Amino acid sequence: MTLESNENVVVERSFEDAVERLCSMSDIETIWNIGGSAVYAKGLQSPLLHQLFLTRVEGSFNADVFFPKIDYKLFGEPEQTYPGQESEIKENNISYRFETLTKKQN
Repeated sequence: MTLESNENVVVERSFEDAVERLCSMSDIETIWNIGGSAVYAKGLQSPLLHQLFLTRVEGSFNADVFFPKIDYKLFGEPEQTYPGQESEIKENNISYRFETLTKKQN
C-alpha cells in the first residue's frame, strides 16, 4: 500500500496545495501542521493560522534545525495549555512548558 492509495492520507506537492485541498474537504474541521522547519515557516505565513501550540524547552542543545521566528505582535498573551498543571515541568533535568498562542483578530 502506498500513501497515495490510503483514503486517509492527502499527498500534495506544496504546503499551499495541501491546505487548499484540505479546505475543500467537508469533513475537515482543523488542519494541524506538525512540521518540519520549512513547513512550520509556511504555516506561520498562512492567513488560516489561528493558534500555535508550543512546547518551550529550557536550555541549550546541540541542534541544527530550529522553529522559525514568531512575530509575537500577531498573538495575544501566551496561555497555559494544560490548566491545573504546574507551569513548568521537569524531567531528566530538562524543564519545559506548554503554551498556546492565539492570533489576534484584525
